[in-house]
Amino acid sequence: MKEREELENAQKKLLAKIERARKTKQGLDTIMKGSISSHEIVIPVLSSSVIQHANDMNNWIPILESDREYKHNPVNVPSLESVQKKDYDQQMEVLSKLLEAQNRNLDKLLAERATEATEIVSVQAGKRKRREKTKQEIEGGYESLDEDSDDDPNFERGKSKKSGMKSSTKRNI
Repeated sequence: MKEREELENAQKKLLAKIERARKTKQGLDTIMKGSISSHEIVIPVLSSSVIQHANDMNNWIPILESDREYKHNPVNVPSLESVQKKDYDQQMEVLSKLLEAQNRNLDKLLAERATEATEIVSVQAGKRKRREKTKQEIEGGYESLDEDSDDDPNFERGKSKKSGMKSSTKRNI
């Protein structure tokens, strides 16, 4: 009898365990149905938005970059219908690859812009240095001219020593 009771207790425990597993499975099925339901609602909107964005980028990049030499390689954008025919995982993969390709294009564009900006800054710095050097030469030239003007009473400011001499000789003639 004791053996029978042990077997019945073990059977009750197993039945309880099976019942818990059944309830857990029902709960997971409910979650999966809700998840699938939300995927069915979200994926068309997501697909449409991503595809529209990629098309917009293909159209706008050449327009925005028309002020410089830029060869745009448009991203191949699938049609919305071809994406929506696929199952959820395949749709997500297609959209992910589309966004990755678009990001590579934008990264390339930004890298080119950064390089151009560096070159522009370098050119501008060179021009600034030349202007400063010229300014220093001019200022240095005026200082030496100021010394000359003290010696020459007929010296006119802003003219070189030679031009000042010419003007003074013309006056004397």
